[in-house]
Amino acid sequence: MKKIILSLSSLCILFYIVFMPQDKVISNSTTPLSGHTNALGQPSCGKSACHNVATIADSTKLVIDIVGAGGSYMPTTDYIINISVVSDGHLRGGFQMMAVDSMGNSVGTFTASGLPNGTQLATVGSKTYIEHKNMSSIATISGVTTWSMLWMSPTAGTGDVTFYAIGVAANNNGNSSGDQVFSNNRTLTENLGSSIIESHSILKLYPNPSIDYITITNNQNKMNVMIMDQNAKMVTQAIIDANNDRIYIGDLPVGIYYIKAINESYIFYSQFLKQ
Repeated sequence: MKKIILSLSSLCILFYIVFMPQDKVISNSTTPLSGHTNALGQPSCGKSACHNVATIADSTKLVIDIVGAGGSYMPTTDYIINISVVSDGHLRGGFQMMAVDSMGNSVGTFTASGLPNGTQLATVGSKTYIEHKNMSSIATISGVTTWSMLWMSPTAGTGDVTFYAIGVAANNNGNSSGDQVFSNNRTLTENLGSSIIESHSILKLYPNPSIDYITITNNQNKMNVMIMDQNAKMVTQAIIDANNDRIYIGDLPVGIYYIKAINESYIFYSQFLKQ
């Protein structure tokens, strides 16, 4: 009969694997647990999930930047959203966010983005979430991890929309010790007094065709400019005003591109040919 000999260290390792407490399971950097935004009765990813820490409500540590929105949104309009976890010394970050109406129903449409860090969509029941993806949770700047995504606002008559988010600042030590969890929310009111401008009466774009730069003359306040390819995929974004109206497009492949420029009062559509 064969004998199996285990060293004392091997037995200790085996005991730890089998009997390790569940609240010490390390956090998931690939796919967070859905439904953990710390809002509307949901738990957070702090003590009730992987990180075993209290959740801190802090809008300076978890920043929700909805470009061009101010305090309101225009119906059926694309908005770029940047969400950042800000905490000195953290090496990895993660997030999860949902957008809901006053009844708690998911509204609008999120589109996941690969830059600067990857995002993905998850649906559980009637709720849709956007969250970090795979190894994208590595901080790109020391102490700051940022994700960008596209959100199309809902149709007219939806009313107020609230974004609920949870963010994690992790120290990448392989367990939950030393991690931080932050929550934040932001509400946008519906703006029904917006005007859609599809002519060149407000903005003018030149040269067209273009090789390296396009200029958009702007007699409005700051506008958020999105450039999309023929598949409606956003390829670049910029903020323009009267003093900064040039956008570099030299890295784009040759082809036709569409422009959508928005602020709180106007939407401007145009297109150009990249040579």
